[in-house]
Amino acid sequence: PDEELEQERIARELINRIQRARKKGDLVPEDTIQVVISTKSEILPILLKSHAALIDATVKQPITSNVDASKAQEAATAALLKGESLGAVAVSEEASIAPDDLVVTIFHRVPVGGRPVP
Repeated sequence: PDEELEQERIARELINRIQRARKKGDLVPEDTIQVVISTKSEILPILLKSHAALIDATVKQPITSNVDASKAQEAATAALLKGESLGAVAVSEEASIAPDDLVVTIFHRVPVGGRPVP
């Protein structure tokens, strides 16, 4: 298949994994969250950037990536906007987009001085 079509397919699969994790965590679109994609894949972080418009238009929340799922909290904290703090983990789910494995971790985001969502 055409390389661009294959990259778009993978981007859509990534969106699907994020949306499944949101559903598993009982999150609604209005919830303010920070998504971390942890993977050793070299392709997925590149796709997050090259297909950012498509992914952002669907997910509508900040997304970052890192290599080590055990450091997802650090990656999420580094990606926060000024005036926000990191809340609890809403959901963390292992997934696969052949041939790569990944972990989707979703944290709540809260305004500084605000109350974290349980």
